[in-house]
Order: sequence, then structure tokens, then C-alpha cells
Amino acid sequence: MSGTPRKDLNEHLRNPFTAKEYDAWMIACRLILELEAAPIVGMRCHEIARAMGRVLKMDVCDGHVGLRFRDPRNPQHFMGGVEHSWLWTVPFPAHGTVQEVDAWPGNILDPWCMASYPRAQLHSARLELANLVVKYHPGEPRTLIDDALTDHLEQFFQEKLVELSKTS
Repeated sequence: MSGTPRKDLNEHLRNPFTAKEYDAWMIACRLILELEAAPIVGMRCHEIARAMGRVLKMDVCDGHVGLRFRDPRNPQHFMGGVEHSWLWTVPFPAHGTVQEVDAWPGNILDPWCMASYPRAQLHSARLELANLVVKYHPGEPRTLIDDALTDHLEQFFQEKLVELSKTS
């Protein structure tokens, strides 16, 4: 891990998330449980992440999840992983230096984590980006997004958020 003192990493491992991130994760968990109880045709992580991002006011990241490796025939390209979308809890420096990324305080909120339970999960981006746990790989923004479905999911989440706030 370039530029990250071990002491900082040890502190991060003890307490990787802020209270705001835990609150957002709890809201995401409750909203996803509501969504699972009333599934919407055609829902994918890409639209769910965008709708949840609007509700929680977080940036979406498109990329791949899973193990990725260099193509032995073309080392400039990577292979493996599945296309996926998730949220940054703090805006990510798009073209930041290594030092800026190392100092970046955000994490990953994955509202529709594949083949896992609970569906909504909070991950330490510092570990992901340091390649200690290779799972999330940021990539280029997706162009094939169902905007109508994203709008519908956002409305669904907003309505459920109002209902949940009345019962809390």
C-alpha cells in the first residue's frame, strides 16, 4: 500500500466506518428488504444503485466485482469479474493521485450485493483499493441504464422511506 502508514491502517481496521455510513447502511438494508418483498420486474444492481444513490445522496460507481486478472495475451486488459454498480459513501477522486486516494475517507455501500446476504453491505474501500481484499474494481460509467426503472425505484424507495419514518 503506497503511502499509507501501517498505524493508520490498523486504526482503520478497528473502526472503518462513520456513524453516517452505518446509518446509511441501515436505511439501505431496510429499503432493500422492502424491495425484496415487492420485487420489480427487470431490477438490476445498476438501476438499484442509482436509485439508492439519489435517495441517500451518494455517488454511483460502475465497474466489476470479483477476481480480475490481466489478460495474458494483452497485459493492458483485464479479464474476469462481473459488471456491477455500487455507491461511494464520499465522492471518490476521479483522477486522484495515489496519496489522494490513500487519504480519501470514503467507503463502499453496495445496495444489491450479489450472491450475499444481507443484500445491502458496507465495505471498507481502503482495503478494497489497497488490494488486500480484491473484490470491487471501479471502471467506466455504464451507458445502458433503464432510466424509467431507475426513476420508478427511486420513487419506491422514497415512499418506503416515508412509511418507515412513520413507524420508527
